[in-house]
Amino acid sequence: SPTRVGSPKAREFVAAKRSESEATQAGRTPADYALLGIETVESPPGTVVVDTLLPSSPASVGGIRPGDKIISLNGASISTRSDLLRSLAKTKPSQLIPIIFMPKGTSSPVATHIVVGGSGRN
Repeated sequence: SPTRVGSPKAREFVAAKRSESEATQAGRTPADYALLGIETVESPPGTVVVDTLLPSSPASVGGIRPGDKIISLNGASISTRSDLLRSLAKTKPSQLIPIIFMPKGTSSPVATHIVVGGSGRN
């Protein structure tokens, strides 16, 4: 059946295409860009929050959960989805990278490292 605009599958597709576009602009093919396995929203503006998380994704394995705020990825400050995608476009699959996030409902950031996924597909 067709995917409806605004459905979770449609949002995943759009997120994957945006990531693919960022990677292509960085001179990489879809098969060799990094993925976290998350979908994010900017809410409030200037804050990137995890909306959905794929099971067993690099972000999930790293302890990130829906509602967590992404503060920094691979040394780059993250305040927009574009910041996040730009940082991912510069990251190789299977690379161990630092990430700082604020778990939902807390006021203390968590710094950890995750191994990003790859294959060009969420």
